Amino acid sequence: MEINVAAGILIKNKQILLTSRPDTKSFAGFWEFPGGKVKKGEFLVNALKRELFEELSIILNDKKIIFFCNYKIKRKNLKIHLNFFLCYEWFGRIEPNESQKYVWIFSKEIQKYKVLKSNRKVSDKLYLFDC
Repeated sequence: MEINVAAGILIKNKQILLTSRPDTKSFAGFWEFPGGKVKKGEFLVNALKRELFEELSIILNDKKIIFFCNYKIKRKNLKIHLNFFLCYEWFGRIEPNESQKYVWIFSKEIQKYKVLKSNRKVSDKLYLFDC
């Protein structure tokens, strides 16, 4: 089985947004870049926009979304393809809809948080963007 995930690295004032995973999901208590599963037939960017609207009540500006990198996880009969996008502009105020917390941090501060391994590895590359 394969799962595609689209995740957004929201950037504002040289800081990135982390959200906590809800208590009802696996890896509860960990921090991550917001996003979620891509539905069958859905484009990655559309999935990203849908997930961030559902989770955070924001609408991403299409012209300010840039593909950043991908990361693959293999577990027994499961392959997860994580696709990360840099997001520089959105409309609306961030309001979590899944009882999660959120925090703005500089990428070098990420070690202070219990972050999913894939997100930590991706964050190591953010110095290129002065975050």
